[in-house]
Amino acid sequence: MKKIFIFVFISILLTAGILPANARDLVASMGQLPVLIEDKDKGPFVELVKAIDDVYTKGKIIREVYPFKRSLANVVDGKADFHIPLIKNPLVSEDTLPFRYSSIPTGPVAFVIYSHKDNPLTKQDISDAADSRDIPFPYQIDTLQGHADFFNFPVVENYDFESALKRVSIKRIDAIIMPQEECDSIIKKMKIKDIHRALYYEFDSMIILPKGIQGSETDLIITNALKQLKSEGQLEKINEKIHKPYIDWQPYKDNF
Repeated sequence: MKKIFIFVFISILLTAGILPANARDLVASMGQLPVLIEDKDKGPFVELVKAIDDVYTKGKIIREVYPFKRSLANVVDGKADFHIPLIKNPLVSEDTLPFRYSSIPTGPVAFVIYSHKDNPLTKQDISDAADSRDIPFPYQIDTLQGHADFFNFPVVENYDFESALKRVSIKRIDAIIMPQEECDSIIKKMKIKDIHRALYYEFDSMIILPKGIQGSETDLIITNALKQLKSEGQLEKINEKIHKPYIDWQPYKDNF
């Protein structure tokens, strides 16, 4: 009789909204990235997870950091509620992936074409060459490791931003297409003056969730949190530390 009473009492509280039906702690698996995610307490993406945690009042978010591939696998294997971050590939259907994307992005990631100022390349140049069936693709282009399938033309994956920029500077390759902030910081640090910049595409930076009901519930939590952070202006401030929209800047014209 006592158990029945407790069950009825809890049911009344749930119905009244006094106890949240979806109250639970979440495990955030964060992929280790230089500067952006250095450990579970340091980095702009960590700040974003902390901000989501502050907004999410029905539980707490447990932050964990892993090598990037393992962090992503944690979501697929059911060991984490979400992974952050991953750039959304517009050429790959979400239906073919073992995970799902969050409903809204955390912010933009500008991939920039870095070519030599003597032979500057634009997105139109590359698209025209890729669409031509008369000749083989004429450019040698490097991109960030793990992102070769983001492009419909031949690219070489390169994990080292500095060496990739040096190869462009000495005309060993025609261009690289890589994230803006990482490359720009190296250009300024090394004072590489012979680089031309042009926007290739602004991809969406996403949070990754498991497929199924639990993933949908977590997506709702994250979506509501991101909307609130955006309305309060916090999301923009955090994104200023992560990735900014494309900046129209030319190193060969700048005195740095």
